[in-house]
Formats: sequence, structure tokens, C-alpha cells
Amino acid sequence: MISLDKSLVVQFVIFIVFMFLLNQLAFKPFLRFLEIRHQKIFGKKEEAEKLRKEAESLQKFLEEELRKIREESLKEGLLLREEAKKERESFLFSLREELSKEIRVMRGKMEEDLKGAYLELEVLAENLAKGFSEKILGRPLS
Repeated sequence: MISLDKSLVVQFVIFIVFMFLLNQLAFKPFLRFLEIRHQKIFGKKEEAEKLRKEAESLQKFLEEELRKIREESLKEGLLLREEAKKERESFLFSLREELSKEIRVMRGKMEEDLKGAYLELEVLAENLAKGFSEKILGRPLS
């Protein structure tokens, strides 16, 4: 049979006091520490997730802006090419016009020079014929 004496009651009281002291000095601070740590970890995870989502949205925004800029630069490039092509065609047209004018002027000069050369040849041929005739006839022709 179990006897209840004073030592059992004293041990029980000491056990209760130690439980109370350990609870106040060790278990509650340790559990509080674990709770704070848990909150920090989940807080950091939530913050990291929030930052990741923010980074993803920023990346999507930047990619969209980059796509728009590329499209605009392609359009501007095409416009610049078209303008350059028009300027080149205009320049070539004006150059052709100038060259055509110069060719006409040169042809006119060549025709005048040719007419002058024909006249000189005609005079020269006439003088030669006259000279030959005078030598053949042996007298001057008047």
C-alpha cells in the first residue's frame, strides 16, 4: 500500500514550484523565441515573395517597353530608309537632268565645231583643187 507522508507532499510542492519556475524562466521565453523566429521567417518569406512578384511585374513592364522601343526604332529606320531613298532618287534625277543639259550643250558645240571643220575642209579642198588646176594648166586661175 502507498503511504502518504510528508516527504511525498514536499516533493510534490517542490515539483510544482520547479514546474512554475521552469515554465516562467525557460519554457515561455523559449516558446516566445520560437514564435518570434517563426514570424520572422514567414515574414521574410512573404516579403521575398512580394519582392519576387514585384520583380516579375517590373521585368514584364521592361520587356514590353523594350518591345515598344524596338518597334519604334524599326519604324523610324524604315522611315529613314524611305527618306534616304527619296533623296537619292531626287539627287539622281537632278544629276541626270544636269548631265542631259551638259550633253545637249556639248552636242551643240560638237555640231558647231563639225560645221566649222566642214567649212575649213571645203575651203581647203577648194584651194587644193585650185592649186592642182593651176599646176596642171600651168597658169593661174582667176
